[in-house]
Amino acid sequence: PGCAPGCAQGAARVRFRRIVFGLENASSAPALAAATDLALATEATLLGLFVEESDLLQLAALPFAREVSFPAAPGRSLDPESMNRALRARAHAARESLARSLAGRSIAWEFDVVRGSALSAVLEVAGESDLAVVSLAAGALVGAGRRREATLRGLKGVRRPLLLMSERAAPRAPIVAVLTPDAAARETVDALGTLARHYGGGLSILILPPTVPDADLLAAIDRLGVDARVRTLADASPARLIDEIALERPGLLVVCGDDLAWEAGEALVGLATCPLLLLPAAPR
Repeated sequence: PGCAPGCAQGAARVRFRRIVFGLENASSAPALAAATDLALATEATLLGLFVEESDLLQLAALPFAREVSFPAAPGRSLDPESMNRALRARAHAARESLARSLAGRSIAWEFDVVRGSALSAVLEVAGESDLAVVSLAAGALVGAGRRREATLRGLKGVRRPLLLMSERAAPRAPIVAVLTPDAAARETVDALGTLARHYGGGLSILILPPTVPDADLLAAIDRLGVDARVRTLADASPARLIDEIALERPGLLVVCGDDLAWEAGEALVGLATCPLLLLPAAPR
């Protein structure tokens, strides 16, 4: 994807210092593709993290732990040292795979090995000027089970840019953005313009009350040079917001600002059928 027809040349763009993503398992492929795409759009450095799952190391330390390879015969015992060797080998393979996938592309990239859970490790490494990309396994946010609750606990209180996506859905047009009252700023508009120009297609902006778009905000949106529609919602309840978003059929949902209550945020995360980008309000 590139600049949409008629886009404003030289328009301001959002910049992230790094785009941080995990390389821990098969669900990493969509995160890598999205991170690479966004690095090209925002001129950021890619940071791939191989995450050594703490649970695996704790399991290997148990005296009864065994590795079973189906359909092979009896398994073999596990121990922390053999698990560490296996993880080092996987980390080396992950780095080589990342290098091959980025060969010949004008993208600065780094690689590191961290320990923890996939979600917490990425969020801990990513700073306020970075974008964290998290690919959630299928079912991580479905229903009301312990897996969903654990995922939501990991997301609560996050105050850094975060892209959540499933194993199957990559960001695409059209883009639908929800602006909370503290997010109607030039930096937010520039970010939306960067995304809309990169992915092409339209941009729909839903502004939550009590914000009323003023002339400066509307002029900033007009200067983006993209096909943008702006609507101010009278009702900001989670149920109404979800209905409004569904009507837009987004390929990428962007929620901007810190004032959106987490009751609404959880509903959006749990029901979204497309990638969800959370952009906190810029510091004042």
